[in-house]
Parts: sequence; structure tokens; C-alpha cells
Amino acid sequence: TGLGYRVTEARDGVEALERLESSSVDLIITDLVMPHMGGRELCGRVRRTNETTLFLFSSGYSGELGHDDTIEDDRVSFISKPYGIDAVARKVRDLLDRRVRSRT
Repeated sequence: TGLGYRVTEARDGVEALERLESSSVDLIITDLVMPHMGGRELCGRVRRTNETTLFLFSSGYSGELGHDDTIEDDRVSFISKPYGIDAVARKVRDLLDRRVRSRT
């Protein structure tokens, strides 16, 4: 919020999906590993109804990243823990700017 974005928090992927039923978001920042539903599954389920939603995946373990189509999508980025607000701000801005460039 300090960077001018409207932020909605969720404890896990299940709660995130519940919140998305009543609103839409441009970008989701999520950990790859979470209780009940990990970031990849969350991404897949969100993309069933909104394939334009952007994702910023986070993890402290680069081995979790692996090679899959989800991570290599241009609507997705990855940030490795630990990170600070400046690094997150750059990744978020990059993802949002990519979407704008792809529309033109």
C-alpha cells in the first residue's frame, strides 16, 4: 500500500480464491509452497477464469522452481527470499509494464 497499490491479503491459496470470487485483481504475489494450496495450483485455478492475472511467485528454495510452463509464462515472475520492498516493487512494476507493452 505504501507504493500506491490496493492490497488484499489472504492466509493461503484457498482464502485467496474465496476473495477472488467477489473481486478481481491484476496481480497476485504468492509463495510457491503454502498450506492447503500452493502457488502453482492457485495460479492454475485462477487462470481457468481469468487468464490475464499476473503472478509473482516467491520462494526461499530455488529448487522448488523447476522447469514448468507456469513459471516460464510472460505473465509470471519469480522473486527469491529473502527480499526487500525495493526488490518486490521492481518485480511488480516489471510485470505490470509487461502487460501494458503486450497490449500495444
